[in-house]
Amino acid sequence: MFGVSSSGGGLGWYIFQRKNLLDIPNVFASLLMVIIFGLVVDNFVFRTLEQRTVRRWGMQT
Repeated sequence: MFGVSSSGGGLGWYIFQRKNLLDIPNVFASLLMVIIFGLVVDNFVFRTLEQRTVRRWGMQT
């Protein structure tokens, strides 16, 4: 469907193509995927890094 090295392009390209074809349900589904991925990364990766940094540098939240 999409990928970095495939000829189909990435997720952004997929959303762009679906928008051009007026395939609105797939556009919104793809945007929802981006939102969910962003929330997961923010809540698990960056929160963990922030907690470790606060502990390491002795700062308080």
